Amino acid sequence: MDLQEVRNKAREKMKGCHVCPLCNGKACVGMIPGFGGLRTGRSFMRNVEALQEYGLVMRSMSGVDDPDTAVTLMGKRLSMPVLLAPVGGIVLNAQVDGDPAEVEQEYDEAVTQAALDVGTLCFTGDSGAPYMYSSGIASCKKRPGIVIPTIKPRSNDQIIEKAHQAEEAGAFAVASDIDAATLINMRIFGQPVGPKSARDIAEVVQAIKLPFIVKGVMSAEEAVSCAEAGAQGIVVSNHGGRVLDGMAGTADVLPDIAAAVKGRITIFVDGGIRHGEDILKMLALGADAVSIGSAALIAMGCHQCGDCASGRCNWGIATQRADLVARLNPEAAAEREEHRAARRAAREAELAAHADERAAAEAERARTRAEKQAYADKQAKKRAILKALREQQ
Repeated sequence: MDLQEVRNKAREKMKGCHVCPLCNGKACVGMIPGFGGLRTGRSFMRNVEALQEYGLVMRSMSGVDDPDTAVTLMGKRLSMPVLLAPVGGIVLNAQVDGDPAEVEQEYDEAVTQAALDVGTLCFTGDSGAPYMYSSGIASCKKRPGIVIPTIKPRSNDQIIEKAHQAEEAGAFAVASDIDAATLINMRIFGQPVGPKSARDIAEVVQAIKLPFIVKGVMSAEEAVSCAEAGAQGIVVSNHGGRVLDGMAGTADVLPDIAAAVKGRITIFVDGGIRHGEDILKMLALGADAVSIGSAALIAMGCHQCGDCASGRCNWGIATQRADLVARLNPEAAAEREEHRAARRAAREAELAAHADERAAAEAERARTRAEKQAYADKQAKKRAILKALREQQ
């Protein structure tokens, strides 16, 4: 399955995401519930724009031909500095069919298993309905040491209570997305949430055993406050542009935050990360790791073959351009696929020809070895005859 097929299936299944060729927030302005940006969508769009304004400087003389992407974060060795971001309220936001609790559990099962399979970590979400948090806890129990349940900024007592549930389930850490204090979805469910202070964070940290991660930090000052309050990690995030309009992008503020707390606290970042190049940019700007949500969401929209969780899906191999061509010009897409098929056939024929050449060369080498051995045997026989004749004389 390639990217085009994944996207087509996701479009068929989801109504809360348009699955655009370039996920930049322009087609989903104000779609909340949904996965769009709040009001004008500028906070969502700025995440993407901020990353696009940075360019990579390629180094061609490193001498490294087998790079190692493994990292150690908060004492755990991961295969790569990429985590899965918390996404909750799947039926509400993705607007897919099905029982809300069952769909939520299906999603959490898929992403947590995927994280386990590839050797990384997965945040799970929380929202107004109880199943939205308990679903992540259920997946956490099956995969201890992999999941980071994320709790909305409820009262401190509620956060601590849910953190204890995460502890009992075997979570790696627990997080709270404090920027959700103004999230519309929580108002829909009538759930009280509100802003947090450094004192609140310190109270939670002291009351739980798990590492505590504060999600939704967008300034160096608040990053320092989190570190001083005892948090072990922060997620530089504007909640995907879904809680406040007109915000800076995460790549805009990351360098200042890294300058203030790098080495004192683990720095995660999300927002606008669509490609491997974006991951490199965020790491260069000071992040220790990134978390991605849109990619997992689209894979969930496809989620029919079961390959997402098993790691067999070729989604990441295909190109965005192929999908765009397919949508705008089906004939060109068909011609492109025909050309690619012809190239594959030519390559296979070339490989077969090389195999035949190697077989012929090996046969020739075998014949030469046989001739040399026959000559050696003949010479040995002559020497044996001459030796016998000398002995008779």
